[in-house]
Amino acid sequence: MQNLPRHRSQGFDMILASLFPRLPLCLALLVAISFSGFASAQTAPAPDPVLDRLATLTAQPLPEWRYHEDIAHPETAALDESSWPAMKVHDKWPHGVHVFRKTIEVPATIDGYATQGSRLTLDLFFTSPGKIVITVFSNGSMVFRGDDDQQQLLALTENAQPGQKFVVAIRADATEAEAELSRSQLLIEPPASRPDPTFLRAEILSA
Repeated sequence: MQNLPRHRSQGFDMILASLFPRLPLCLALLVAISFSGFASAQTAPAPDPVLDRLATLTAQPLPEWRYHEDIAHPETAALDESSWPAMKVHDKWPHGVHVFRKTIEVPATIDGYATQGSRLTLDLFFTSPGKIVITVFSNGSMVFRGDDDQQQLLALTENAQPGQKFVVAIRADATEAEAELSRSQLLIEPPASRPDPTFLRAEILSA
């Protein structure tokens, strides 16, 4: 692995310490490199536990949402969706309007890596053979309205705080054909003052 600038090296030390809290730093680095070398030596790509854990530090799956047939003002804070059925990623629904709700709470840490000050982005993607008109609300405010060709990453906050909550409501109007919730995840981008797990993952992959 190439030599890293001192500030990056110190940042990677912090990430490795969170991944392997009971190992001395030098041994943790050896484990990370060994796992990576073992995976790259295979004729076919094999799961790499270190790379997988690094990936979870910046992308958390949101595998399930509560859904309902169309209702007025699905973004209302007082609305109780606890009795609604669940829809999972890759589930489909017949043509028509559905609303979805989910409360996202910011954890203090993910695998020992602090989330405070991070930029949080919602990565949602709906698909359909026909057109879908999508409206997304966060804590009662509209953050997106457009069709399925205009879907984009949606910023929830630029400065996440542990325990912070976001009530996300979605109205998806698929009047032409059946539709699918194809992707749903929360993306975490650490502040500039903290090491970026994505960069460390790239360094290990290039070793």
